[in-house]
Amino acid sequence: MEEALRMFLLVSLMVSLFMSEVSGQACPQMKSYSSHTEGYTQYFWNHEKTGTTGCGFWSQSRCDTYGNVQRSRTAYRAVYTFVCNDGYSMPNCDDTNECTIGMHTCQQNCHNTCGSYTCSCNSGYQLNANGRQCDDINECSNKNGGCQHGCVNEIGSYHCTCNSGYVLDSDMRRCNDINECDDENGGCQHGCINEIGSYHCTCNSGYGLGSDMRRCYEIPHQVTGINVTKNVLGHSPLLTVSWSSPVGSGITYNVWYSKSYGSERGPPSGAMNISGISQQVKTLNNLEVGTTYYIWVTAVKNQVQGPYSARVSVMTCNVPNAVIGLQIYVPPKTCNQLYIKWSEPPPQAGCPSDVWYSIYKDGSLMNTFWHAENIILNNLRPNHQYNVRITAVNHLGNGRVTNGTAITRPQGPRIILLNSMSYSTIDVTLGQPVHFYSLIYNCTATAKYTNMTDLSVSTVTGTGLQYTFTGLCPGIEYAVECISVRNYELQSCYSSLEKLEIPWPDLEPVNVIFPASGKCKPTLIASWNGPVDIKLTYTVWYSTSSGTTTEPPSGASTVSGITGTSTTLIGLQGDT
Repeated sequence: MEEALRMFLLVSLMVSLFMSEVSGQACPQMKSYSSHTEGYTQYFWNHEKTGTTGCGFWSQSRCDTYGNVQRSRTAYRAVYTFVCNDGYSMPNCDDTNECTIGMHTCQQNCHNTCGSYTCSCNSGYQLNANGRQCDDINECSNKNGGCQHGCVNEIGSYHCTCNSGYVLDSDMRRCNDINECDDENGGCQHGCINEIGSYHCTCNSGYGLGSDMRRCYEIPHQVTGINVTKNVLGHSPLLTVSWSSPVGSGITYNVWYSKSYGSERGPPSGAMNISGISQQVKTLNNLEVGTTYYIWVTAVKNQVQGPYSARVSVMTCNVPNAVIGLQIYVPPKTCNQLYIKWSEPPPQAGCPSDVWYSIYKDGSLMNTFWHAENIILNNLRPNHQYNVRITAVNHLGNGRVTNGTAITRPQGPRIILLNSMSYSTIDVTLGQPVHFYSLIYNCTATAKYTNMTDLSVSTVTGTGLQYTFTGLCPGIEYAVECISVRNYELQSCYSSLEKLEIPWPDLEPVNVIFPASGKCKPTLIASWNGPVDIKLTYTVWYSTSSGTTTEPPSGASTVSGITGTSTTLIGLQGDT
C-alpha cells in the first residue's frame, strides 16, 4: 500500500512538471510515461517517439549513479521513462517554435501553435491545397475587380484602367471623360468637338481634314467628263475610264467601281478602289463577263478627297449572242452532204467584232469558221439524221448554242448498163434498188454542146429498172443520172454520173443526077441514104475544086438545113 502511494505521487508530479501554456491553451507535453519497481509498469499515452531520463526524486532521497535510491531505512531501485509529443523537445517537453528556428515550410507567413504551426498568405494570395504554398488571386475574374472599364491583374494585386479618352477617378475604379478640346483645341486647326470618350476636328466650309485628322486643306473640285471604253485582253473584259477635270499640280485620283448600284452620292460599302492615280485614265481589269459595273471618280489633293463624281454605268463585253437564221438543207444531188447557212449575231456596242464559229456534228467538233457563210458538211452517211450545233465564239468564250437537225438523202439507184443502139436513143438499166418501198425513178440525160451555151435535157420516169431516152442527137455526149422518190416524199441522191456519146449514123455514098428538064440551066440533084428525124438536118458542100476525100476545099459552097435526104443544086456553071 505504501509502495502504490509512492508511485501515484510520482506520476502526479511528472504530469504537473510537463504541462505548460502555449498561446493561452494547455499543451499536452508528455506523450507516454512508465515506471517500474520489481516488475511493475504503468503507461500513459502509448505511441510514436520515446525518450528516456535517469532516476527521479523521492522524498529526501537521491538516486545514485546506478539509479538506486538511498534511504535511511529502506533502499530499493526505481526506474521511470517518459516520451514528448510532436512539437515538443526534451528535457522538459517544452513547445518547439518551428517558425523561429526555421523548421517550417510556409511560403509566406508562419504561425506557431501547441506542438505545431500553421501557414498563411499575404493580401492578394490564397493558401494552396497543400497548406504551405500561396497562389495569386485574380481579382479581375470576380466582377471585373470592380473596375468600370479595364482590369489588369498583378501578382498579389490588380489595378483598374480606362479606355482612351477617359481618366481614372480618385476611387481608382470609375472612369471620367477627358475633354480633349480644352487642351490646345485638341490639336485641331479649325474646330474641335468633344465626345464622350473621344473628340474630332472640323474644318471651315470649303476645307477638309487631312490624313492626320487635324489640319484642314481646300477640298478639290468634283471630277467631270468621265468616259468609259470597252476592250478585251486575253479572255477577260476590260474597262478603260478617263476623265477631263480637275487638273493641277499635286492632284491624284481615286477610282471606285462596284457591281452594286450604290447612290449618286457615292459607291456602296465594299466597292473596289484604286487610289493614288496620277494620270486622268485608268484601266480596270479582272472584271466579270457581261456584267454592269458602276463607276465613281474622286480627286485628291493634300490628302483631302473631293466629292464623288456622277455615277457612270457600263456593261463589260460579253460572249457572242446566238447566231441568227440557222438553215440546214440537203443538196439536190448528193446523199453525203449537208449545207449550213446562218447570219452573224448582232455586234456588241463598243466591243471588238472578232467572232468565229464552231460547228458540232452529233456532239463532236467538226470545224471552226471565221465568217458566216454556206458551209458544206461532207462525207456523211446517206439517209441519216444529223444533229448540228453552231456556236459563235469570241475571245471571252462560247456564246449561246443554236441547234438544228437534218436528214441526208438516201442512196440513189445504180446505173449498171448504158448503151446506144441507134443515132438518137440511149438505153439505161438500173440495179436492184436500195430501198424496198414504193419507188419512182426519174432519170435525166443532159447534153452540153461544144460551145457550152445550149443545154438539152431529156427525162424519163417510171417504176421499172429499164428506161430508154429517145429523140437524142448523134455526135453528142450525154450525162445520165437517176434518182428515186420514195412515197412521193423523200428524194434520194442521184446515182453516179454516167456518160455516153451517141455515134453519127453511117451515110450511103452521094448520088448526083441531072434533072429530066431544064438542061438549059445547069442543075444537079444530090441524094443519099440516111435517117430522117425532126431533130436531124444535113448540109451539102459543093465546089469546082476536088478538095479531099474527107473534107471539101476552102471556099466550097454549102446548102444547109436540109431535112430530107436529097437537095437540088442550082446556079451552077455550065459544062463544069
